[in-house]
Amino acid sequence: ETFLKGHLKTLNALKQAKITLTSFQEIRE
Repeated sequence: ETFLKGHLKTLNALKQAKITLTSFQEIRE
């Protein structure tokens, strides 16, 4: 269960990073 929570946290962090990167690219264009 702890592993699953950690995995979800990692996925969430990756999702956030992807969103940040996407918006950053949109600003540059």
